[in-house]
Amino acid sequence: MNNPHPYRYAEALRGQPARLERLYPGILTTKSWPTSDKAFLEIEQSGTTSFELARRSQRLRHLESLIADWHIDGEELYTVRVGDEIAIGDGMVSFPDIPAAVCYVELDLDMRLALRSRPKSYIEGVYLREIAALGRFSAELTFVCAEPGWRTGEHCAYSDALEVASRIAVGVVPLGETFSPHMDFRRFDGDPLLTREPAIGHAIVAASAFAALGLWKPPVVRSSRVHR
Repeated sequence: MNNPHPYRYAEALRGQPARLERLYPGILTTKSWPTSDKAFLEIEQSGTTSFELARRSQRLRHLESLIADWHIDGEELYTVRVGDEIAIGDGMVSFPDIPAAVCYVELDLDMRLALRSRPKSYIEGVYLREIAALGRFSAELTFVCAEPGWRTGEHCAYSDALEVASRIAVGVVPLGETFSPHMDFRRFDGDPLLTREPAIGHAIVAASAFAALGLWKPPVVRSSRVHR
């Protein structure tokens, strides 16, 4: 894509604070409002429950921390061509080795990565990093989506901006553990719409193929010097 997710995320949401302050002066600085002035909450929530907003905000905190670490770790970004460089199959997969630092892997659009429930939307990439979980080194995968809603992030209602930005699925897989991505995808948590999509299984396969092939590793340079 022309604007990879780590950069697009900040750009798309940058206008929300200014929009809110313009519509509701003091909203970002006032700690409490009279009951009569809270009608804006209903407008900005657009029918979304407080529980749903809290879950979306939780996912955004994870994503923003991850992107911050990505910047600190050197902004490693890889683009792989599904079907050319990596294949999507239906077998068992594992993550034998992954980069220790956060990297972002763009997945060229394959129809199997398209979301059935949302037109013109698909899983576009995954953030990968190594973490320690339950006493084991593990791969943490955070899948993100491309969808038309990104283009309205600066102008739409706050809850709608959060819905698009927080459409992620996060999972932790112990390194070397073999599993079925189309059966064990339930270990991934996140946006309910995304975690129920068949595309998430295919995206896990693509991520495991990237890891197994070691596409982030520099090529081995062999010396041409002749030893006598």
